[in-house]
Amino acid sequence: MPVNSIPYKQFKDWMNICNKEYSSKRWDMIMADRIKSKAYDSLLMTLPEEENLPEHTELNPDGLLKGDN
Repeated sequence: MPVNSIPYKQFKDWMNICNKEYSSKRWDMIMADRIKSKAYDSLLMTLPEEENLPEHTELNPDGLLKGDN
């Protein structure tokens, strides 16, 4: 499997996950990642726009998006 411009450490980490979770079946891991990616994209498309939310709605209740606080 050619690696091309992927950093070796990142590829090695990916392969370790592939070996542990997918019994070294690269195609299974690639397809699982693809399915998860499509599901994530679909989820983002269902989120309401900010201007359609009630005024009192907290958009960041856990404080995860506040930057360097």
